[in-house]
Amino acid sequence: MIRAQVHRGIDGESFQLAERKDGFLNVRIAGVRAPSGPEHGADWAKDTLATLISGKACELRPVDEDPDGFLIAKVRVDGRDVGELLVERGHAQRSDTLFRGAFRHPDEV
Repeated sequence: MIRAQVHRGIDGESFQLAERKDGFLNVRIAGVRAPSGPEHGADWAKDTLATLISGKACELRPVDEDPDGFLIAKVRVDGRDVGELLVERGHAQRSDTLFRGAFRHPDEV
């Protein structure tokens, strides 16, 4: 388990921790896929994640590392699973893989 302060959000499913002596640790939330870049809903997802985690202490349970060097982890803030909160609020979908296929908002399915 890693406990650290969130530095900033990157997109709707990843963020940086000010955790390492040599810089920031990039983290991707395990088990979810949120829109990013030019995809519909990307800004919405990023803003929601920022609201949930910015400036807060979080608990990470590492799962893996992705090809871009991001730590993949289950993330909890204030005792709540952040990935589940994103899914419940319609800002992300559950995902078992790192495949970054086209995101479809639940209203579009």
